[in-house]
Order: sequence, then C-alpha cells, then structure tokens
Amino acid sequence: MRKLLSLLNIIAASALLFGCGCGGEINIPIEVQNAHDLGSLQIELYYEADVIEIVEVKAEDIGENALLEFNADNPGLLVIGIADSSGINGSGSIVSISFDVLEKDSVSSLTIKNATAHDVNTLVDLPTSFTQGNFASGDVSPPIISF
Repeated sequence: MRKLLSLLNIIAASALLFGCGCGGEINIPIEVQNAHDLGSLQIELYYEADVIEIVEVKAEDIGENALLEFNADNPGLLVIGIADSSGINGSGSIVSISFDVLEKDSVSSLTIKNATAHDVNTLVDLPTSFTQGNFASGDVSPPIISF
C-alpha cells in the first residue's frame, strides 16, 4: 500500500512540474496573406491559458530568415515580434506555436487583438486585417493576418 501511495505521489508531483499533458502537444501556425516588403510585425495573440499552455514559438516558412522574439510571461497573452531586413513577401506560415493541451476535448479561441506592421523600406505602417483562429479538441483553424 505504501508503494502505491508513493507511486501516486510521484505521478502527481510530475504532473505539477511538467504539466498534465492531458491532450498532448499541438502546433498552431500564424499565417500571413499577401505580404509585400514586410519589414516588421508585432502580434498580440490571446488564448485560454487554462486550456492550452505555450511550449515553444519558432519562425516558419515565410518568416524563416526573420529575427523572432516573443514574450509569454502573461498567461493568456503571447506577444510576438518579427523583423526581416530583406522584407517578407508572399503568403504562408510566418510562425508556429507549440502548445501543451491541458484539458482534453477543450476549446480555445486564438484572438489577434493587435497586429502592427511596417514596410521594410519606408518604415510606414502597413494596414492589416485579421481572421481569428480557433482550437477545438485537436482541430485547428489558424489565425491569419492579411495585408
């Protein structure tokens, strides 16, 4: 009986230290459409921190040569900064975010509340519009930023 209790304590402590991993890990891209001479982009992405937890943020296809910085210190808010001195052009995934799914069969909106972009040559603000994303029990519709 003591061995069983010890084993249960170890499992519980591991879940606290490493997250429960109830639903595994999922990668969600942020996509851009029709970028032209995009020199920098700052994104504020909101998500449900009790449902998913950030593991990693990395540059993807269209942003693979860009400098990437992010701040995930506030649960539920991810701030991403991307800069490319050559300019980003085209459409595709600019970053990918790996999340640990904390609750199986859960739902989280992926809401971009602000996206600020600048032209690589003139530094002028570029107009943006965005489509919100969603995560629902493993199905993903990524957020999209259009120029």
